[in-house]
Amino acid sequence: YFAGSVGGAPLSMVKQYIEQQSRPD
Repeated sequence: YFAGSVGGAPLSMVKQYIEQQSRPD
């Protein structure tokens, strides 16, 4: 997972990034 590198990114940005990856978590 990449939560450690996100830092203080807003949840919306994090969610958008995950959706772009389109990879099973």
